[in-house]
Amino acid sequence: MPSFELLINGKMVPGVGALDVVNPATEALVGTCSRASESQLDDAIDAARGVLANWSAMPIDGAADRIELYRGGENAS
Repeated sequence: MPSFELLINGKMVPGVGALDVVNPATEALVGTCSRASESQLDDAIDAARGVLANWSAMPIDGAADRIELYRGGENAS
């Protein structure tokens, strides 16, 4: 069963607890994800604000390429 950490400022970090991810149709447990502390939430917001101007100015093709590279895809140019 998949378990996911938090992505904060480009780094995967463990949270302070876990949240169950449940399929609403079957109520089956399909995974868990980390729960952020208040401090981790503040860090994530600060990191997002720090890159917003550059991300907003990026052409859509560049943004799509970045997303594709992050997810490990082969379609990025």
